[in-house]
Amino acid sequence: MTVAPHDIDPARFLEDHLAQASPDLLREMLGTFINQLLSADADQVCGAAYGTISDDRVNRRNGYRTRGFDTRAGTIDVKIPKLRQGTYFPEWLLERRRRVDAAAHAVDDAPKWDGTWELAIVSMDRRSPADRLTLRKAATALHLAELREGVWIRPDNLDPDRLPGMRAVLDRQCVHFHHAATDVPVQLARDLFRLPDWAADARRLTEALTDEMDVDAVDATGFTYQFALSIAVVRHLQFDPLLPAELAPDDWPGPALRAAYRSFEETFKRRLYNAFR
Repeated sequence: MTVAPHDIDPARFLEDHLAQASPDLLREMLGTFINQLLSADADQVCGAAYGTISDDRVNRRNGYRTRGFDTRAGTIDVKIPKLRQGTYFPEWLLERRRRVDAAAHAVDDAPKWDGTWELAIVSMDRRSPADRLTLRKAATALHLAELREGVWIRPDNLDPDRLPGMRAVLDRQCVHFHHAATDVPVQLARDLFRLPDWAADARRLTEALTDEMDVDAVDATGFTYQFALSIAVVRHLQFDPLLPAELAPDDWPGPALRAAYRSFEETFKRRLYNAFR
């Protein structure tokens, strides 16, 4: 059985590298994870896993090219797969980075809301299951909620040019409106975005971050847990609906979770540096 180049146990990988005390730990970790994701994505483009025989295969690998990718941990050399036919470039990688940065470092005081709404209404006559899934992922990333089948909506209080790759998906399948005068009751808006569920998890994550910042000493197992916790927090923040004050509950925990994550991120980096300098 051929082992795909992107098969990896994240927890074991992190523990092994922490034990080795590499001076370039963060860059090495990020580089490895990004290259695994690139390899997995290229498999999807090819229609089959690396090194396997499949009737579904539509393309094959042809080595890779190295490109520099700037991150907060420094410049990482990423290995972008090359294909026998056509070209491959991971636009999703840049889009994912924009989403993470926007989620973790969003400005809590959003621009004032003028009471209008952003609408995306499906206009394609025929859509495959893949089209539907792609649209749902894009709309969710853009913080839109599904009002009913084929109609996505949110308060028009966010940057209309955010996440251009995701907006392009909406534009291909939908008619997209801004500043629409739509009467949506406050409670309906809160129900559409499932605020109680998000808030409950946000409070638990905030408490977990606070607890970890109070820990005196962190071993390899502790670093593994904190790394996994940071990923869970960023993922959760990506689903914060970022509602204006007029629609959000008074005790909305989004700003508190972002503030806790920023403090935790700095503490985590400092602990790594002190442990392996």
